[in-house]
Amino acid sequence: MNRMAWLLMACLLLCCSVLPAQISQELVGVDSLTVGSRFKLIVKADFAINRLVVPDSLSEFTVVDNYRNTKDEALPFVELTIVPLKTGSLSFPQLEVEPVISSAPKVYTDRFRVNVLSVRPENDDKLRDIKDPKRYRWQKAWWIYLLALLLALAALIYLVIDRFKAKSKPERIDKPEALQPKPVVLAPWEQALQNLDRLLALQLLQRGEGVEFHFRLAQILRSYLEQVYRFPALEMTTREIGEALAGLQHGSVYEIRSFLQDCDLIKFAKKDIDEIGTEARISWLRTYLQNKNPQNTRVTATEEEQSDTTG
Repeated sequence: MNRMAWLLMACLLLCCSVLPAQISQELVGVDSLTVGSRFKLIVKADFAINRLVVPDSLSEFTVVDNYRNTKDEALPFVELTIVPLKTGSLSFPQLEVEPVISSAPKVYTDRFRVNVLSVRPENDDKLRDIKDPKRYRWQKAWWIYLLALLLALAALIYLVIDRFKAKSKPERIDKPEALQPKPVVLAPWEQALQNLDRLLALQLLQRGEGVEFHFRLAQILRSYLEQVYRFPALEMTTREIGEALAGLQHGSVYEIRSFLQDCDLIKFAKKDIDEIGTEARISWLRTYLQNKNPQNTRVTATEEEQSDTTG
């Protein structure tokens, strides 16, 4: 008995493998077809369908949607949405039904024919709108665009008129601002000579204030040395100034020290002021400062040699 059951099951399996796959097809919406209207081709099978293969040579129809049912595995089907492109009796070719399992044998749908009606009489060749013009979501009324154009033209005319008015107005000429005089920066020797002239203008000697005169005279030289050689000559003694100048290898150390010592004797030792000595000190200081003028120091080598020979 067991052998007979196994034999029957083997026969059934063999028969199932030999039997071809079964498919069915259905057309929906093929009544009163016109160019641009849609109809559907529904293909069902007893196996899982992957897709319907639409050939590239399809010219009288176009497939706008290819839907495969994946929700219910017990009822596998594929639904094509087709649009006819021509009028008359049109033949739709057979399509290959591609299964999910590639080893299954190839199965094709049946060819069918549909009749596509013309929406115009045979002798009517005039073009007519099928539907009213579609209005876009953000599309405005026509008068808004006209108003925007008029406003743009008005703005352009205003700018042109304003430009011509600006050209016709005389240009305003601003008065130049008065130039501020730049402060004159004097060289140290120029400042010292200016201080010397101011001191002489005070006429301290004529009023018997010789000590004050020589104090200020020495201060002029000390201030000059402090500005040029960068040491505190106003706070140093005459001996310290001589040592500082000697360290700098100054060429007039002896003359400067003698000048300051004479002024110190008059300031502190109350030495008698002789008119000849005072004039000599004033003359020496003026000559010393004037020699610091760069224009006066341009002496040729020949002149220096002659002065050394005569000296």
